[in-house]
Amino acid sequence: MSAYLIFRVSNVTDPAKMQKYREDSPATIDAFGGRLLAAGEAETHEGPKETARTGIIEFKDMDTARAWITSPEYKKVQEARMGAADIQLILVDGLPG
Repeated sequence: MSAYLIFRVSNVTDPAKMQKYREDSPATIDAFGGRLLAAGEAETHEGPKETARTGIIEFKDMDTARAWITSPEYKKVQEARMGAADIQLILVDGLPG
């Protein structure tokens, strides 16, 4: 069953580091068969206004998504952007059918 990684990026303090992260992270996602489904400014329709840049990445399953998050390839990219912004990564299972 597919798994989805939802990311939220806010409070960017180092735009150059974040740009490099945006350039380097897609290759690590591709290496694990991930696919960026959506990314951009969120439009709030209910609840508090969402101010973070939000995106969704699809992986084959939870094990593959976890393997990407803990991979040396992603860790290298992740470490290079540390301190550049507040980033939240959330994994959820897809629904059957």
